[in-house]
Amino acid sequence: MPQIHELSALELAAAVRSRVLSPVEIAEHHLARVAALNATAGAYVTVTAELALRQARRAERLVLQAASPDELPPLLGVPVPVQDLTPVKGVRLTLGSAAYRELVAPVDDPVVVRLREAGTVLLGKTTTSEFGLACFTESDVAPPARNPWAPGRSAGGAAGGAAVAVSAGLAPAFVDAIFEKVMEINAAGVTILMVEQNARRALALSHRGYVLDLGQNRFQGPGPELIADPKVADLYLGGGTGRVDAAAAENGSAS
Repeated sequence: MPQIHELSALELAAAVRSRVLSPVEIAEHHLARVAALNATAGAYVTVTAELALRQARRAERLVLQAASPDELPPLLGVPVPVQDLTPVKGVRLTLGSAAYRELVAPVDDPVVVRLREAGTVLLGKTTTSEFGLACFTESDVAPPARNPWAPGRSAGGAAGGAAVAVSAGLAPAFVDAIFEKVMEINAAGVTILMVEQNARRALALSHRGYVLDLGQNRFQGPGPELIADPKVADLYLGGGTGRVDAAAAENGSAS
């Protein structure tokens, strides 16, 4: 059997539903890899280990209590980080800038709400260039993102940390907040192939991942090949721009 970090997000979700792997086992495996490799890979600026294990234990309880796997959320127990341009309530949000080194997000981004509803486990926040503006991922708040297959080279930007996390097996999937054309730069850094792009929709594919457009010129979504699962596709495609009302955002929680 492949190692846990070699499985795709959909394979992990299936393993959780069939009780072949436990969400806690999956989370601990990825957190151990992050602890061992992140200092040189530069994938994460913030690791939410306690939150991830708490969410994994809750996912495990859901698996044990479910009368049928069909009752479970589509990505239950799958670890997914989000880029550090995306707010998660109660978690540090630096925006890649030393000016916001200690900022803590007061609300959840809509895509974070969707990921929580899908049952994912938040590993942490991936590195980004300052305010997501540069074509490389190097800032004053985290190690530089490096191509894991050629550490002397940049992983591009502004989504270099997310690309490195998936490519290096530090996460099976990622959520990214980027603007048009940025993924082309990350493609050069970490061999993610852009197969379609325009002002309304972008889909970046590789053997492991993709990024989905949830708005006009602003893309946010999961990787890897989650679009293969109709439930997951509906989770992202069914919500338009992914906006939520102010009351829902105010009541959001990272736990």
